[in-house]
Amino acid sequence: MAMAGSTLSEIARHLGISRTTVYFWLRRYEEEGNVDARKSPGGTKKTTAEEERRIVEAVNRNPFLKSSEVKRQLQLTVSDGTVRRRLHSSGLRCHAAAVKEKMTDSHKERRLQFAQRYCDEGLDFWARVIFSDEKTFSS
Repeated sequence: MAMAGSTLSEIARHLGISRTTVYFWLRRYEEEGNVDARKSPGGTKKTTAEEERRIVEAVNRNPFLKSSEVKRQLQLTVSDGTVRRRLHSSGLRCHAAAVKEKMTDSHKERRLQFAQRYCDEGLDFWARVIFSDEKTFSS
C-alpha cells in the first residue's frame, strides 16, 4: 500500500493498526529489504545435553513420572517447568495414569452371586442383557 502511494494514516486505518506500527514495519522494510519475523534468542539453557538425554530416558522408562519426580530422581537443580519444556522439545507429552476403582469383597461376592443365578439362562436371555461394567460413567 505504501508503494502504491497510500499514507501512513490510510494504511493504519485500512489494517486496523496504529500509525506507529505501520511506520515501524516500513522502516524495517527500507533497512532490511524484508519484514520477516526475527528469531528471538531466548535465555540460556539451564540443562546440559547429557541432562536432557537423562530426562528423556527416565520418562521413556516410566511415562507416568511427574516432572518433579524426574527432577528428584536425577538430582537436577532446575524447575519442574524446565523438565517439562525439555520433554516437550523432545516430542514427549504428559500422561496421567487412569484411576480405576478397586473391586471390594462385596463387589466380588455380588458378581459371583449374579453368575451363579443366571448361569443356566439361554442365548435369548443373554441377547437382551447389557453389561455396563467396562466403563465408568459420571453425571
